Amino acid sequence: MKAVVYTSAGGPEVLHMVERPIPDPGPGEVRVRIHVSGVNPTDWKRRATALTPGITELVPNQDGAGVIDSIGQGVPESRLGQRVWIWEAAWQRADGTAQEYVVLPERQSVPLPDNASFELGASLGIPAVTAHRTLTVAEGGPERLTPDALAGRTVLVAGGAGAVGNAAIQLARWAGARVITTVSGPAKARLASAAGADHVVNYRTGNAVEQVLAIAPKGVDIVVEVAPAANALLDHAVAAPNATIAFYADDGADAIHLPIRETMTKNLRWQGVLVYTVSERAKDHAIAAVRAAVEDRALNVGEDAGVPLHLFCPRGHRGGAQRRRERGHRQGPDPCRTQRPERPRPRLTNRRRRPTLRSLPLAGKAPGRRRCDSPLPGREPTSSGSGRRLGRSCPSPSRLGDRSLMSLRSKKRRTRFLSCPEPLPGMISTSGAFLATASSMMDRRARSISSPRL
Repeated sequence: MKAVVYTSAGGPEVLHMVERPIPDPGPGEVRVRIHVSGVNPTDWKRRATALTPGITELVPNQDGAGVIDSIGQGVPESRLGQRVWIWEAAWQRADGTAQEYVVLPERQSVPLPDNASFELGASLGIPAVTAHRTLTVAEGGPERLTPDALAGRTVLVAGGAGAVGNAAIQLARWAGARVITTVSGPAKARLASAAGADHVVNYRTGNAVEQVLAIAPKGVDIVVEVAPAANALLDHAVAAPNATIAFYADDGADAIHLPIRETMTKNLRWQGVLVYTVSERAKDHAIAAVRAAVEDRALNVGEDAGVPLHLFCPRGHRGGAQRRRERGHRQGPDPCRTQRPERPRPRLTNRRRRPTLRSLPLAGKAPGRRRCDSPLPGREPTSSGSGRRLGRSCPSPSRLGDRSLMSLRSKKRRTRFLSCPEPLPGMISTSGAFLATASSMMDRRARSISSPRL
């Protein structure tokens, strides 16, 4: 099987593809054939630091989704063939989800309903579990979110267009809370509204404290905070007595400066949240609640749910997915901006004709020798060197299923990336960044075309 690994700390250039034997599950374990692998900020941050002692080669990515194809001793037979989403695959382990198959404890593979996509499954682990914890640390609970568990409470979500912010909005609404969120612009306001926020405050167009208090004069009960240092004064100003401010990111600052007397007077609680070190009891509650929310169709991804999936196929760019996520990450209350990845400029065979499909050169091998054995519907297989015309009626990714037709759109042009993998692992950024299907980081033989908007 193919796997993406790294053996030393560094940038995306340390990632490389290797062939590995398909592992067998041990007692209490399952083997999952990965369909989509999730990329979170924690993945590239971990790659930038030294490997855990005792681990010499690491497969990245904590989250993913796929199908259980083998079980170990003690695992019920009913789990065979089950669609699942995965959490913390690479935490204190050497095997994340950036590979075709992963073996892990049965507990870390959660059933995924048939009505939920693998893209949704790969978006749940880090963001949704973190969001659940931030919503359940307040004094008096609840420990586990259920419908109406937060009825009568007001929740302020800082950065509602981010991955955790989006999950917090959807979960809080499912639990019956009134949700206010802060954003930095109209585009992010539309995403937060699509997630289900009752009120969206653009902190750049007015006084955010006044806007929040106009909506909730008595203050907010829970604050889900992504930028604690930058927003500390705002949070204190809008917090209701006995409110909890749960923060899950450090926004680049080393310390938070708190108004001591105001914190004491209001009996405010500051609660740090790191999903990896959350207690087992709290994590079990989070997994159960997220699973129930997915079954109730209360958690979704996609533009309609406020998390647009920008499709990306870095075949030939082994670290492309993490590079895009890393460059797109922004510290602060709205960490959902992305940048277009650097790519070799495609060649056009004739400026007067539509662009043709060409292969990118593979080091040590002559380009154009690999055949596409899985052509798009209605197209004959051709060698990459001969070129292939892409017509105007290009099918959308949703119609292709596991085939990887990807598009990135900008104001001036549309870029499509084609490859012909079998259903191999893919990658999806969960902070509104991108989706990379199939063997995204695993094969240098990429095919790409760039054309003006048709």
